[in-house]
Amino acid sequence: IREALAESKQAVELNPFDPSINSCLAWHHLYSREYGQAADQSLKVLTADPSSWWARVNLGCAYAQLGRYADGVQEFKKSLVLWPGNGLSLAGLGHTYALEGRITEAKATLDTLIAATHTGYIAAYDVATVYAGLNDADQAFAWLEKAFNERSAFLVHLKWDPKFASLHSDPRFNQ
Repeated sequence: IREALAESKQAVELNPFDPSINSCLAWHHLYSREYGQAADQSLKVLTADPSSWWARVNLGCAYAQLGRYADGVQEFKKSLVLWPGNGLSLAGLGHTYALEGRITEAKATLDTLIAATHTGYIAAYDVATVYAGLNDADQAFAWLEKAFNERSAFLVHLKWDPKFASLHSDPRFNQ
């Protein structure tokens, strides 16, 4: 992940005004566990482009990891206004609700995600994200298995994604 972070920093140096490249840098800060820097980078993007749903997702994730759950929830909700039904935003929202102890809201968001899998594409990884937040390891692993079967590109992030840290001590994690 350190190499990806260095590459993102270099990309921003080469093209400092591109919101996608700047959001990518925020994403790599998240996976490097540099949550304050991820938040700062996301805010920088949002200053230039308030309509960046990805910057909102990154900011929501950073806030959740910093324990600023209410702020994280608000960012995920704003990202859903920008891209309604986005699985990544819904997963982040459900996961953050779970971290905050708002289990009813987390399960309602999970129900929305699962229902959406029947009418369109929602990544199984996103569903697993909410189950991980709810500390339901069995369901999280079942949905990660589905993500594997659908050849989800998100699985390359599993080791670094802080939303799955609760699963790292489970023997199934390294299988």
